[in-house]
Amino acid sequence: MRHARTILAGALLGCLAALGCQGGQREFGGQAPEEPKEEGRAPGPIGELEAVSPGSKVSEAKELPLDATRRIGEPVQARNLTVWAVFADSYPEIGEFLTLAEARERNLATVRELGSGDSDAPEAGASVNAVVIENQADVPVFACAGTVIQGGKQDRQIGEDLVIAPREKAQVPVFCVEAARWTPRREGKDTAGAFEVLDVVAAQEVRVHAQYGQDQTSVWSAVDRYNALSGQAPATRTFVASVEAPDAEAAAERVAMEAIVLRHFERLRESGRAPIGFAYSIDGEPVTVRTFAHPRLLEKYLPAFARTMSLEAELAQRVARKSGREVYGQLASLEKVVEFVRQVGSGEAELRRTTSRTLNRIRRNARGGSAQCEMLVPAASVRRNASSSPSASRDTRS
Repeated sequence: MRHARTILAGALLGCLAALGCQGGQREFGGQAPEEPKEEGRAPGPIGELEAVSPGSKVSEAKELPLDATRRIGEPVQARNLTVWAVFADSYPEIGEFLTLAEARERNLATVRELGSGDSDAPEAGASVNAVVIENQADVPVFACAGTVIQGGKQDRQIGEDLVIAPREKAQVPVFCVEAARWTPRREGKDTAGAFEVLDVVAAQEVRVHAQYGQDQTSVWSAVDRYNALSGQAPATRTFVASVEAPDAEAAAERVAMEAIVLRHFERLRESGRAPIGFAYSIDGEPVTVRTFAHPRLLEKYLPAFARTMSLEAELAQRVARKSGREVYGQLASLEKVVEFVRQVGSGEAELRRTTSRTLNRIRRNARGGSAQCEMLVPAASVRRNASSSPSASRDTRS
């Protein structure tokens, strides 16, 4: 079938030096899928750029261009965390989407181990790096890479940005974030092979080794490092232990930073300047930039990312105190973020077809990795919606 493409999301991930992340990744194996033939354009991008690499303070207004249509500015500072908003000159109407967490909460999607369903033949059985997602809704479900799913035979993170079409069941790539469990019993309860979806994404280094390195052993090592920094030693070695702060002071610090970030973006929306994305730095170093095609998608996903960036910033504070350094407290450089995007977004793209509706373009270099998620739409559907605006058909690359 011929397809048109609409960009859903993208990602750039760099090195979080404070936590010991190494930026370079091993090469992938396998053959790239053939690029879908194109007869037209879908209604527009759904999301596109992600770059990963105390009291609150909002700086003087300053914006810099990321590319011809997107700008970055309006920072807010919370201790050693600086977060900027990303704006677009225009964006298309993308229709309705559910996040994986929303769909699961409304019982409109199931996430389970391979082989745990009634109609899974010829699936042979559970696999560390694959699960089944069934979308029972009449609208697409969008899942960001790094989304943490809890349960099954071991906790996992979604391996890549992906779209599950309405009423579709798909086998999707995942990476284990709980190395010492391979049983459907979790904390004394039988999961029956099913997962719940947590409102958090895996921390930066855990995502880098999964989404870009595709290296399960390195993912487990990264999880162990985050747990050690968090002062946690879970018997099953689950990343979820890092999300659960070990003491009241650390928990309060994370919640406070998260609230500062969320309130800043809420004020921007209330002022009529709805962002489509964000960038953040920890200890002055760029970590992640992510944009979506529409402010609605950012609004849905920002709480999960805010929770993760606050976790990473609080752990970096611990590292500073342990080494006898003062906690970083300056507003990070916007110019540094823009240069980071330029460096990480360069290079040849590898194509990965993850579901019937998803094509990911992956780039990697010594500075980090970038991803662009494109939703594949049957060309006939595009012809039926030929009245969409020209701005909706831009194919802007990260």
